Amino acid sequence: MKTAISLPDEIFEAADGLAARLHVSRSQLYVMALEKLLKEHDQSDITRRLNESIDAHGQAVDPVFMDMSRRGLLRTEW
Repeated sequence: MKTAISLPDEIFEAADGLAARLHVSRSQLYVMALEKLLKEHDQSDITRRLNESIDAHGQAVDPVFMDMSRRGLLRTEW
């Protein structure tokens, strides 16, 4: 799909230079950048990475939260 976007001159020039250094077209560079950004912001990926970290290192529970839970304060309706 073709699209038109507006970029600040300095971003365009930096991207053009990076595309040349990577030996890819400007369009391919933009695809690569968007793919990376989309992956970084993929909520399911974030959840997966958090779960992996918790599995590997455990999950500390805040003592205040535990105390509130024991006293039933978390069931309070807002």
